[in-house]
Amino acid sequence: MTFQDYINVQRGKLEQALKFQWYISPCSLMHELYKASSDATPSNIPDIFGKFLLICHKSYLAAATLIGQAQPDDAAPITRRAIEVVKLADAIKTSPDFALKWTDYEKRLARWQAR
Repeated sequence: MTFQDYINVQRGKLEQALKFQWYISPCSLMHELYKASSDATPSNIPDIFGKFLLICHKSYLAAATLIGQAQPDDAAPITRRAIEVVKLADAIKTSPDFALKWTDYEKRLARWQAR
């Protein structure tokens, strides 16, 4: 099977899944939840929370696409990343000092990797 053949098979599986209400309904509901969250987000919150919302939505779309292509095992790590982002957002909201520590860690790691 060539790469193009593989892509065509995956596209066909996704197009088939789009015909089923059990697939479309949760996808539509998740998109509506994202839209409602985005619309309800106050303009005065730190940018990082908006970035977290985008990461979660993108992860959901990627996972839903993989599930529609009959690859649910590949969707699990992407879903886990979204859950970790939500946990991080909660930790930062609960303790703003945590955000500083987390950012500092990223800076230290970047310096270390630059060596």
